[in-house]
Amino acid sequence: MECIKNVKISAIFKSDKPVLSFFNIAETRKVSCEQKRNIIVIKDFYTLTIFQKPKNKYHINITKIKSWTCINKVIDWLIHIYCNTHCFQLVTYQIDNITASFDFKQHICLQYLANSIKNSRYNPERFHALYIKTSNGTAIIIKSGKVKILGC
Repeated sequence: MECIKNVKISAIFKSDKPVLSFFNIAETRKVSCEQKRNIIVIKDFYTLTIFQKPKNKYHINITKIKSWTCINKVIDWLIHIYCNTHCFQLVTYQIDNITASFDFKQHICLQYLANSIKNSRYNPERFHALYIKTSNGTAIIIKSGKVKILGC
């Protein structure tokens, strides 16, 4: 059973190409492309959020990745479709965030967990979930047994 729901990576590219080139490619592919202030969002097979940086650099966040094992394939796709190696140079990329979820399919006593786990927060009057924070991420546990994990 695959529990990972989304992997977010960020990539830095160097290029003299204008930001308009991303719009042109998205239009050719007939995919959604919006500009919000200095950010471009392209909803293709993956969702790309593109920030134009100084010194001819682009910071591109890529989401809707279903597994961390696909990251190299996603970078290859990005280079093949949007960041042609003739015009773009990949500087670096990294995993920023992984989101996973699963269901224990049974009721969980959140008060017991809150008393047992350091770094947990539980306030049922404010919200019906237990939060566990670590330096690597956060787990959100609901009494129904559903769990979401965010982090790296």
